Amino acid sequence: IFIIFMSGYWNHIRRAGSRCAIYARPQYNMVQQRQFHGLQSSARNTNRNEQKSNSTYWNSAAFAVGAVSTVFFTYQHFTGKEGNTPTYKEQIFGKYENRIREMSAPEKIFEYFASVKNGKESFMTPADFIRAITPYNYKHGADVGLNGSKFNENPKIIDPLKEILQIIDQDGDGLISFPEFIFFSTLLSIPVKYFHVAFNLFDEDGNGSVSAQEFKAVMRLLRQSNPLAKAQRSDKDSIDAAGVCPLFFGEKEDKELDFDTFKGFLIQLRDAVLKIQFTMIAEDDGTVSARDYAMNLASYGNLRNMSDYLTRVEKLRNHPARITFEEYHAFNTVLESLSEINFALSSFVSMGEPFTKSQLRRAAFAAADVKLSDDILDVVFFLFDKDGDGKLDYHEFVGVLEGRQSFGFSKPRDSGFVRFASCLKHCWEDENYNTTP
Repeated sequence: IFIIFMSGYWNHIRRAGSRCAIYARPQYNMVQQRQFHGLQSSARNTNRNEQKSNSTYWNSAAFAVGAVSTVFFTYQHFTGKEGNTPTYKEQIFGKYENRIREMSAPEKIFEYFASVKNGKESFMTPADFIRAITPYNYKHGADVGLNGSKFNENPKIIDPLKEILQIIDQDGDGLISFPEFIFFSTLLSIPVKYFHVAFNLFDEDGNGSVSAQEFKAVMRLLRQSNPLAKAQRSDKDSIDAAGVCPLFFGEKEDKELDFDTFKGFLIQLRDAVLKIQFTMIAEDDGTVSARDYAMNLASYGNLRNMSDYLTRVEKLRNHPARITFEEYHAFNTVLESLSEINFALSSFVSMGEPFTKSQLRRAAFAAADVKLSDDILDVVFFLFDKDGDGKLDYHEFVGVLEGRQSFGFSKPRDSGFVRFASCLKHCWEDENYNTTP
C-alpha cells in the first residue's frame, strides 16, 4: 500500500523537493539565480517526459521504491547529513567561486565578492575580503553563495582584521575599496623580506625610511610581482594612493615611514588573516583535523588536479592527528622562506635523492628557524606523496605551497594568448640582441 501511495504522489514529491532544494537559501545573486534556474528548467523537463510515459502498475511500484531511496539520498545530499560531505549546492557554488578566485581579473573578483553597493561603486566588508582570498575547502557548511554569512552571524571572528584595516581606512567607513583591495592583496602575496629589499631600493638617503612618494614607487614595483595586482586596469593614481594613510605619513604626507613600523603592520595583517582562515576550518576544540588541514593546502593547487586531491584527502578522514594554530602558523612561517626550501628540494631531486620528512624538517629549520611537528609532516607527505613511496611529488608540492604562501595570488591572470605574445616579444628581443654586432 505504501509503495502504491508513493507511486501516485511521486511527481508532487519531486516538484516540492526541487523547490525546497532550490529556494532553501533565497539570498543569492544573479549568477546564482541563473545556475539554479537551470536546475529548475531541468526538473520541469523531467516532469514533462514522465507525464508522457505510460508506466505499468508494477513499473510504477518499482519506480516508487527507487523514488523513496532517491528522496532520502537527495535530502542527505542537499542538507549535508553525511558528516562533513558538502551538499550539491555547496559544491556548485564552491567550484564556481574557486574558478573566479583563480582565473578572473581582479575587477571581477572584487565585484563578485563585494556585498556593499553605493550607486555604481562597490565596496567590500572585511568578511567579503576574507572570502575573496580563501578558496572553497570542500567541507559541508563552508561559506558559499552568500556574502560573509558566517562572519555576519559571529562578527567577533573578523574583529582582529577590522582593527588592522582601520589603519588604512582613510574615510573611516570600515569598507574596502577596489584600490585598497589591490593594496592588501599585494601585501599578502609577497614575503616580508622582499618588502625590505624594495624599501632599500627607494631609500635614497639610506636612513631606513621612505616618503609618501617613495612608498608609492615601492608599491608599484611590488605590484609587478603580484599577478592579481599586475592584471588590474583601473586608474593608476587611485591605486597608488591606497596605503598612503595619515598614520604612516601624516595628514599632509610630510612624514616618512620606517621599515620596522611597516613590517609590524605587515606581520599583524598576515597573522590576522591566518587566524581567521584557521578559525574557518577549526572544530569546537580549537584544532583542525588532518583531513581539513590537507584540504586547506590542496585548495591552493591547480583546479585540474582537484579530483585527485579530494580522493587522497578523504583517506585522512579518520586520521587521529589534530593541528593547532601554533602548528598551522609555524608552517606558514616556513613558507615565507619557500625559495630556500625550493632550492634544497630541487638540489636533492637533481642528485636523484628522495626528499624525506627529516630532510624537510631540517630545511625548514635552516631556512626559517622553525621546527615542524610530526603531524604537519605526516599530512604534507601524505598529500604530496602520490606513489606512497615516502617521496614528495616535487612539482605539485612547490606549486601548491606557492599558492598557500601568496594567499592564492601567485597565479597569472592574463590569457594564454597574452602570455604567448609576451613570450614571442621576449624571444624577438633576445634574437635581436644576439644578432646585434
